[in-house]
Amino acid sequence: MRRKTSSHSKQLLPLVFLTIIMLFNIIHVSNLATAQEEQLNLVVTLDKRTFKVNEHFVVTVKDENGNSIEGATVGIQSGGGLSVTDSEGLAQLVAPEVKEDNTKITIIAQKLGYISGTTTAWVTKEINIFDIITGSPYSPIFFAGIFLIFAVSSRRCFRGIADLLR
Repeated sequence: MRRKTSSHSKQLLPLVFLTIIMLFNIIHVSNLATAQEEQLNLVVTLDKRTFKVNEHFVVTVKDENGNSIEGATVGIQSGGGLSVTDSEGLAQLVAPEVKEDNTKITIIAQKLGYISGTTTAWVTKEINIFDIITGSPYSPIFFAGIFLIFAVSSRRCFRGIADLLR
């Protein structure tokens, strides 16, 4: 014997279905919020704070509880290479080229499921006489002067040697 469904029951069915979907969404959003609250911060440390241009340096990434983080992506925020941490939480980067001496850089570490961590360092340029001379717009004049001095002094030197040999 088949039971007839009342029209009232038919109207309640979509409402019950929508209620179940809404409860599922509320639970899902609540779980996401809890998961985000449980995320740990990444802590980024360096063996020193000042590096020369193109110097290799080691970055250590751990969570806030001191556990090494494997697989975190580490890079320099203003550009440069990226690296991935090993099982000990270590990654290697190279200090970038900088325009000015003592330029501040930010190193950032990221991994899914963690809150990103950052630290800062400074990059220094090695200033040497060759860079100063070749970087100057007057360098052709400087080199011509050096060549002239060398030519004159070597001519005198050779003349003095020739006089001694006579």
